[in-house]
Amino acid sequence: MTKTKHKDPYKATSKLEKDYLQICSKAEKNKRLNKDQRNFDCDTMIYNYNTGEATKSDLRFYINWYKKGIKTGELDWDYYDTYQAAKKKKKKTKKKGGSKKMSSKEFKVFLLGKEKEYENDRQKCSRTCSKIKTNYAQNKDKLNKKTKCYATCEKKRLTSIQKIHKQYPKEFKLYLKNL
Repeated sequence: MTKTKHKDPYKATSKLEKDYLQICSKAEKNKRLNKDQRNFDCDTMIYNYNTGEATKSDLRFYINWYKKGIKTGELDWDYYDTYQAAKKKKKKTKKKGGSKKMSSKEFKVFLLGKEKEYENDRQKCSRTCSKIKTNYAQNKDKLNKKTKCYATCEKKRLTSIQKIHKQYPKEFKLYLKNL
C-alpha cells in the first residue's frame, strides 16, 4: 500500500508564490504602508491560490500593487477597487454563458434552500414592520405605513424567487413537470 502525499495548501512552492510572500511581508513590515502594523495575512492568499479560490492573475496583481505601494509610500486603493470591480464583472459574465444544467433533484434542493433563505429574510423584514406602533382607531397613517411595509417585504421575497425561476428556466420547467 502506497501513501499519497498531500500538498500543504499554506506552503509556497512556485516562484510566483514565493515572490508574493516576499513582497507581501515587505509591505507588511513597511512603516509607511502599514502604520498600525496590522497583519496582512499573506499566507491566506497562498492558501486561496492552492485551493483554487485565487488565480495567478490575483497573485500578480497583489505583487504589483504592493511593489507600487512600497515605491510610493502608500497603497493605491483606487487601483485595487478597479481590479476588484473588473474581477467581479468578469465572474458575472462567466456565470451567464456557461452554467451547467442541474438535475431535477439538485434544482429542487437548490430552490427549496433559496426559498427558505428568502423566507428568513422576509421574517427579518417583518420584524422591523411589527415595530411600527399603530392605534387602529386613531392613526390611519401609521397603519397604512405598517401594511405597506409588510407588502414590500413579501414583494421582495416573491421577486427574489421569480429571479431564480428566470435565471434557471430549463431547470424550473423540468422541476414543474416532475411535480
